[in-house]
Amino acid sequence: MEKEQKHRQNIDEMQKAANEYKENSYKYDAFISYRHVEPDQSIAKQVHQMIETFKAPKEFYQNGKRPVFRVFRDREELAARDLSASIEEALATSRYLIVICSKRTPLSEWCQREIETFKSLHGSERIIPVLIEGEPGEAFPLPLKELKGEESVSEILAADIRPDETLNADFEGYEALQNNNKAKLKELTKKSLDILKTEKYRVMATILGCNFGDLKQRDKERKNRFILTISSMLGALFLIFGLFMTAAYQKAEQARQEAVQSNASILLKTAKDIAKEGDYLKAVLVAKEAMQSIGKKMPSYLKLRGEEFSIFHDAIYHSGASTLTSISTKNKLTYMSLSYNEKYLAYGLDNDATAIASVENGEVIRIFSGH
Repeated sequence: MEKEQKHRQNIDEMQKAANEYKENSYKYDAFISYRHVEPDQSIAKQVHQMIETFKAPKEFYQNGKRPVFRVFRDREELAARDLSASIEEALATSRYLIVICSKRTPLSEWCQREIETFKSLHGSERIIPVLIEGEPGEAFPLPLKELKGEESVSEILAADIRPDETLNADFEGYEALQNNNKAKLKELTKKSLDILKTEKYRVMATILGCNFGDLKQRDKERKNRFILTISSMLGALFLIFGLFMTAAYQKAEQARQEAVQSNASILLKTAKDIAKEGDYLKAVLVAKEAMQSIGKKMPSYLKLRGEEFSIFHDAIYHSGASTLTSISTKNKLTYMSLSYNEKYLAYGLDNDATAIASVENGEVIRIFSGH
């Protein structure tokens, strides 16, 4: 119950922040002030991209559409003493000012003027420092230190993306690395950008006017829902693919079985023809080969197996080997005589003739008439 009340409270607070965010419209949600040196400009570029691609909670949607965040980031560090009209206009139409703070930031007159101008237009509550090197006292420009006094500069820190190495007392600083060890500079820049993946919620929470923890949790839930949706879609696709492949397999298997059965039928017919020619052994071998690929679950299994048995039966009990071979004499009483090689049989036929027939198949070879 307590958890539900807290969740309800968080929703109410998020809705309140969304209403306040929608009350005032600005051309830019943030103006990024930074030194055009490394890693300052790489981090400024990533902060720019991070804000413009951030997906706000649904409370901030207008007419069902999520808000599109816009950021102003000057690509060139101009040498002019006074701010250009375009810079002043961008500062005037920006909701917040983000300052990328390193040890070299206080040396930039340009950054100081941007802070002073924004402060004069919007006050000091909408300035977001992002610390990338050094302590606040040495990385904040003077106008930033004056916001709450020298002793309280850490209280206005919105995001800290300093890698652990930069906190060591013997760290030589980014300026030295830019001149002497660019590989190390690149490594530390990557670490800062990795930290920014979490610290971005502090920056966005300030811009949206909501709680850091709530915003981070909401974004985590959104990502989980997205992952679940993608997983469900992939699951459905795999199911459809599986059904398609099963149907395709069944169709291919059916075609294969039909081809096998057709081939077996042709071979069995050939075996029957061979048996008729008297080569029973070959007929049996051909019939056995025909049934080699025939499974019991095939539709024509019983029919083909019956044909095979018929060929086996004819091979075992063919007329030349059977004691039941019948020869019609058309006589009531017939005397028979077998040739010495037991291939021919002589017998009386029709009471007035003699016939000679083959013992193997009973075929009459010659008839001798008594007339």
